[in-house]
Amino acid sequence: MIRQIQYFNKVFVPKFIEAKIQECAIEHLGVRDIGKLRDKFEGQRYYDSLRLDIISEFVFEKFLDLGDFEWDKRRIKNYQRNSYEFGIHQIKVVNFSVGSFPKLNPQAISNIVFTYIKPDLKCYISGIGTREIISNISESPLEYNPLNPELKEIRDFKKLVPFEDLNGLLQALKLHHDLE
Repeated sequence: MIRQIQYFNKVFVPKFIEAKIQECAIEHLGVRDIGKLRDKFEGQRYYDSLRLDIISEFVFEKFLDLGDFEWDKRRIKNYQRNSYEFGIHQIKVVNFSVGSFPKLNPQAISNIVFTYIKPDLKCYISGIGTREIISNISESPLEYNPLNPELKEIRDFKKLVPFEDLNGLLQALKLHHDLE
């Protein structure tokens, strides 16, 4: 991944985010403190997954300056993030971290943005990937998975459509829509 970092925009994530994520995890799992959470393998796995999910959402919203992050929605234990809607366009945010690449079914998405999250809160956001772009850059199918036989790994980010702010995102979405 490090060789393609130039195709991503760096986003600063304040340190207080870790404490807010810990509060959410403690509340979701009904434990008294983060130490109790980390004592359990399942608890640590849940926390790690929740951390990546919340940070990716925070990074996307902060990068586009969409306003204050709504922590109340993240306090809901079974919260499912929907695609972001921009007029007639939707964008799904997919996160990945050190040692992995995003895995998805290119036919099941329309517009996608990736967030790359390092453990030290260095976060990066990619350009937009459309269904066509993702289909053309995805690696061959992964080891056969009967639950999702079309799952592919994304390793090439240089063909994604870059944007620098909300205005750039909207222009890129409109341009893509006009080409369809």
